[in-house]
Amino acid sequence: MRTTVLITLLLPATSLAHFGLNYPPWRGESLTPTNTTISQWAYPCANVQSNGTRTPWPLTGGSVEVDLHHPWTYMFINLGFGPVVTNFNVSLNPGGALVNETGNGTLCYNHVALPGPATLGLTVTDGMLATLQVVTVGQTGSALYNCADIIFTSNATLLSSDQCTNSTGVSAQAVSTATNSTGSGSSATASGSSSSSTSSSGAGVLSRPSGTFLTVAAGLLGLIAYL
Repeated sequence: MRTTVLITLLLPATSLAHFGLNYPPWRGESLTPTNTTISQWAYPCANVQSNGTRTPWPLTGGSVEVDLHHPWTYMFINLGFGPVVTNFNVSLNPGGALVNETGNGTLCYNHVALPGPATLGLTVTDGMLATLQVVTVGQTGSALYNCADIIFTSNATLLSSDQCTNSTGVSAQAVSTATNSTGSGSSATASGSSSSSTSSSGAGVLSRPSGTFLTVAAGLLGLIAYL
């Protein structure tokens, strides 16, 4: 049996646009900043420094909402622990896989699940500080960054179904590998699992599957080497 990973990037040419991080609220405006040093091209957080504000986030993971301004993008949600984060070494994408988003507008995940203690190397408890990093990669392969500072709290809640909705035509799915038992090869496909996808009909849940989930981001890692 042979498994081949193929990412097809032959999508219609579009101009790469920036994006907004609505929830948790981003550190600061990076779409039309008045400070010329701020740029979403800048790793790790668009050159936006922490303003001291932290959003309470549940101990098992919380809601994430982004405002996307382009027809499609690959998206990564990363996490780093501590008061001043320089290494976003925890992937909150399912199994570290690519998330392929299509459509212009709002994309909301009701629950982005944290990995377990064995994966994290620690147990998340009340009062722990962390920063979320959302990264989008478009057709040129260039990455855009935004960050939000959070504090883990046992009484924090997820966004409600009224608060966490997707714009019409906006959807996202985890890119998985398809195996061809004849050995003739396979291509990356968008997983239909409801645990790792979301559609325009409602917000989704970005959970971590229990089985092995092959990472297909390898072809892009050279372009976003800091991740």
